[in-house]
Amino acid sequence: MHPWLQNELYKRDRLATDQRINSQVNTARWLVFAVVGIITGTIAYMLSRAVVFFTELKFDYVHPLTWKNDLAGGFGVYLGFNLAFIAFAAGLTAFIEPVAAGSGIPQIKGYLNGTNYARFLRIRTLIVKCVGVIFSVSAGLAIGKEGPLVHSGAVIAANMSHLTGCGKYARRGTWLYSWVHRFRNDRDKRDFVSGGAAAGVAAAFGAPVGGILFSLEEASSFWSTQLTWMVFLCSMLGTFFLNLWKIVADPSASYSGLISFAPAIKNPFNIWELPFFLVLALVGGLQGGLFNHINEKICHWRREHLAGRPVLKWSEAMTVAFITSVLTFWAPSIFSKCIPIAGDIENEFLSRYNCPEGYYNTMASILFTPWEVRQPACSVQPCQPHLVTPLFAGKHQGLLP
Repeated sequence: MHPWLQNELYKRDRLATDQRINSQVNTARWLVFAVVGIITGTIAYMLSRAVVFFTELKFDYVHPLTWKNDLAGGFGVYLGFNLAFIAFAAGLTAFIEPVAAGSGIPQIKGYLNGTNYARFLRIRTLIVKCVGVIFSVSAGLAIGKEGPLVHSGAVIAANMSHLTGCGKYARRGTWLYSWVHRFRNDRDKRDFVSGGAAAGVAAAFGAPVGGILFSLEEASSFWSTQLTWMVFLCSMLGTFFLNLWKIVADPSASYSGLISFAPAIKNPFNIWELPFFLVLALVGGLQGGLFNHINEKICHWRREHLAGRPVLKWSEAMTVAFITSVLTFWAPSIFSKCIPIAGDIENEFLSRYNCPEGYYNTMASILFTPWEVRQPACSVQPCQPHLVTPLFAGKHQGLLP
């Protein structure tokens, strides 16, 4: 129901307000949504580049050792970098801003449905969240930047709408005073947070409409037709500016979000394969249910034993980093195979990893390459995907036989 039909005081206040002022406020609202989308897309790109930088820094020291089949030395360097990254990220979260932990999506849903969450939308939370995500992903943990981007977009929207930090400079009667104080209410703040969350989803997946649907169906309980178009503008600009910065840095970059999938192949499946897909879906669903059940038990245990104990939380993160490092580093020695190095892939980065001279390890070449620099090597179908990593190739090309 429209507010005019349910609140008489609101109706009289709007009728008594100059229509010119209403038009200016509406224009300012559109402007805020646009700026939120631009900043969210820019931060998404900066996070992606930072992850690539620190991951490459780590593997610059690991790859020469694995190419020489010095796996013990390579593991020591690999583990050292991962533990250092996690020690820093977990320390920021556990001791400085615990609200920044996790993806932030459950808290956003709670906030948009009327639950206040202390310090959740502060600038300090955003800084800790971004820095923590950079080092956690660079350490190789099984997490991504997508959920935290939703939280980051929400924080940007909440602070942009209030012009946080500018209130002391806003004198009564100026446009800045009008802006700072006009949107300082729960309704406008929720609307902007909905737009920021949508922009985060759009930047992560390259899907502006998907961002709108996330806010509309999953997060928000209060919606309007005008808000739909404002959120769409915010989501669209988030995706656009992420791709703009990607193309400025690399003109050959693909138009996508932070998550990109391999190109479709010709004749992807045959009819007789459908029953096997059904069995795969059944097994995947059962595994997903088991995973959710175990995860629920672990979360309850953590809430009962780790809440309010930052040292234990930090120790838990370090333990997870150690286990993850051991599994990811030694898995290629058990589950992978060695493949001869073809003559047409001299510009690709490959990992020898316990293979004889002239061969490379397939799983190690995947695990020891940042996700952001994995691209298909051809656009003509059928295509054989390769790991094209020009940033690595110049440094280690001489290691190839």
